[in-house]
Amino acid sequence: QRCDKCRPGHFQISSENEFGCTPCFCYGHTAICDKANGFTQRLINNDFSRSDEGWMSMEGSEVTPVRYDGYAKLIGVQAQVDSVYFSAPVEYHGDQRAVYNHEIRFKLRIASNDVNNANPSTEDLVIIGGGKEAIKISLPITEQNNPMPSYELQEYRFKVHEEFGWIPALSTSEFMLVLSNITDIQVRGSYAPSGVGFLDDFEMDSAELRGTGPPANYIEKCECPNGYEGQFCERCQPGYYHFNDGGPIARCVPCTCNSHAEI
Repeated sequence: QRCDKCRPGHFQISSENEFGCTPCFCYGHTAICDKANGFTQRLINNDFSRSDEGWMSMEGSEVTPVRYDGYAKLIGVQAQVDSVYFSAPVEYHGDQRAVYNHEIRFKLRIASNDVNNANPSTEDLVIIGGGKEAIKISLPITEQNNPMPSYELQEYRFKVHEEFGWIPALSTSEFMLVLSNITDIQVRGSYAPSGVGFLDDFEMDSAELRGTGPPANYIEKCECPNGYEGQFCERCQPGYYHFNDGGPIARCVPCTCNSHAEI
């Protein structure tokens, strides 16, 4: 009645969480979880002070190095025909569920002669991830009260949560599945034909075990049913395997092996 407890399937009520509690993900195998101990907040970031830090330029299927400006300490791209994107390096890939209900931030500007022709699209910030079949979620650059790019470097902040305008509309579990196995993060760099864009100070909220940051009380520890094990029920117990070799999201089923083995 006093809204001081999490409803089933959620954990860790917090005044800092506008939704109150965090939903259990657990790869869909259980709805019982609690906060995991020992995790601390971490920031994954690139300030381009010394190099391009592994970022690439992507236009269609063509991937090339970005242009590094060592004087301004930022990276740039230029479109040939289609929209060109900044593509993030591997440290932003993999299981990044810690960014759920937290932020991706960066600074962006475009060439002065592109400003008058600039228009947003539905795929200005893109996250690709998921299970066997990749899922793409995206936002217009102006979503969440962010400005249209101009010739001046501006800051952009995006909340990574299914209720903040991400396309397509996904359920919580579907959205978390994308974050559980990110394969690319892309930022649109050009907003006009043959346009030029510049990116700086890219950062993403994350978490790590026993780091030096403040506690990260939004990392789950799942109570796994029979046949599953691991912090997130991501593995099968001995004698079980992921059905159809479907990875952590697939259910664990008993090994049969014609009764000749249990593994």
